[in-house]
Amino acid sequence: MRVVRRQISNFRAIHCATVYPERHNALLGPNNIGKTAILEALHLLLSPELTGRTTAIDENDFFARKYRSVGEADAPIIQIRAVITGLSADDEDAFRDVLVPWNEPTRTVVERSDEGTDPFDGSAVAIEPTFEAWYDDGEDDFQWRTFFRTDPLRPREECPRFTREQKRRI
Repeated sequence: MRVVRRQISNFRAIHCATVYPERHNALLGPNNIGKTAILEALHLLLSPELTGRTTAIDENDFFARKYRSVGEADAPIIQIRAVITGLSADDEDAFRDVLVPWNEPTRTVVERSDEGTDPFDGSAVAIEPTFEAWYDDGEDDFQWRTFFRTDPLRPREECPRFTREQKRRI
């Protein structure tokens, strides 16, 4: 398996970034530009040790420490998404309900196709796990969820959960 795209928003020093990792990578640069945040974001997304009972994030994890809504604007959400390809036949079977087509030349997930057209035709098989975290005013606490983004229009609560067992498989 291989992470071919990582999208991070509102996480620590990263307001919004998309990274397309190669097989071998080096992260270089001055302090506080997001090198460690890129790695820690992947940990938040893929670590099987994080469970619903774990405090995964706090106010310091939000970009510019802004975690509450301002006026009528929506509350900020930390979002970490990855596209993972190179699944074996066993992996494809284990993740069969959450597979998405990945178009390597355009580096995009095929989200829609014409009726009667197989979206996987000419595309690689991939999964797109997502981590989202937010501040819940009603609970006065930070909430988070990991799930599979199989349809960009579905709310996170309706998306299939990314389970501990699935994370261990990766």
